[in-house]
Amino acid sequence: MAIPIIFIHKGDCDYLAYSLTQAKHFNPDSKIFLIGDKENSHYKFVNHINISDYFTNGKEFEKIYKHLSTLSRKFELFCIQRWFILKDFMSANNINKCVYIDSDVLLYSNITEEQKKFEQFDFALSGISGHTCFINNIEGLTKFCDFVTCIYNDASQLEYLEKFVLHLVKNELPGGICDMILFSEYAKRNRDRIGENFQIIDASIFDHTINTSDGFEMKNKIKNICFKNNIPYCKHLETNKDIKFNSLHLQGEAKELMPIYHKGNKIAAEMYCFLYKFKNKVIKLRTIFN
Repeated sequence: MAIPIIFIHKGDCDYLAYSLTQAKHFNPDSKIFLIGDKENSHYKFVNHINISDYFTNGKEFEKIYKHLSTLSRKFELFCIQRWFILKDFMSANNINKCVYIDSDVLLYSNITEEQKKFEQFDFALSGISGHTCFINNIEGLTKFCDFVTCIYNDASQLEYLEKFVLHLVKNELPGGICDMILFSEYAKRNRDRIGENFQIIDASIFDHTINTSDGFEMKNKIKNICFKNNIPYCKHLETNKDIKFNSLHLQGEAKELMPIYHKGNKIAAEMYCFLYKFKNKVIKLRTIFN
């Protein structure tokens, strides 16, 4: 049975359609869930879920959350809350396994087949990032959420995190405590339960971010991706072999490349993108003339 693909995204943007249509194109048998809000409820080919229906525990976490980052509180908080939202959605709908992906990720593989590579783990991350995350059982995700809650309820644990942030501040470095740091701490204590999808297995890999080499050939400050039959490949420098990429993570400014690297239903993606841009122009015109 095909496992579902889940997105969590607030609002709408011009690149969301590319990620959604791409996931559907390469995984026609998987249910695509978009846990979002009214602004992104118009994507007809996905199962749209109202995020507010699964925000109870996320809001409870906000009561104990302490902001320890140079990035905005709103951004960092939601990055953590999304895992509580995902857990509650999966639990309420009897979904035991899924793939969660960020909206700036393009899939080029059948994730039901790829999941078999990581099925011995509770979940599999890309390094310490959850932008492409195989959740293999709801219990593992629940344990992670419980761990996060315990961290923020424990004064000694918070003190440890504060020292980490103080080091960043002293050295004028950006960042701080986010879901990636929490995943890192959890993985240290559960090494045998956390998998890594950013590794070459059977001559293929899930991208960590297109903006860094990670041992692959670069061109114009991004991985030098070449397509063969609509599948991305990149030369691995150590072995001098072309490695298949099961996904591309078009992080930051690389989001602008999503229309170029998109290999799904282009008509649908560009239609939704046009509607998004048209709606924004109408809103701006109303603002000017009102």
